Amino acid sequence: MTDLTADLRRILSGSFFLRTSMIRRRTGTLRTVATTYVWDGQDRLYLSGYPGRRDWVANMAANPEVTIHTVESEPWYDIPASARVIRDRSERLPHLLSFIEHWTSRPGF
Repeated sequence: MTDLTADLRRILSGSFFLRTSMIRRRTGTLRTVATTYVWDGQDRLYLSGYPGRRDWVANMAANPEVTIHTVESEPWYDIPASARVIRDRSERLPHLLSFIEHWTSRPGF
């Protein structure tokens, strides 16, 4: 995500939801889920699987090749990406706090 257009930067910084398509670990079929996220402003998106276990997180751990779809503003983008599940609590905590901060800025929250 190093060469981002102005439109994509605007969408990622102002949106709260995206869709992520991945291959299911057991069946090999395509699955698309809507998730909330936070963007680091550069080249990483952090999807929220909070609270608790999520099947789609296990799918990404098994097959990290995913496609991110923007959905809240046009133009829409389909972005191929590689996922990494963050399991270490100390690594995960700053991203969780960023997610909460981003979410509380949502209009009407």
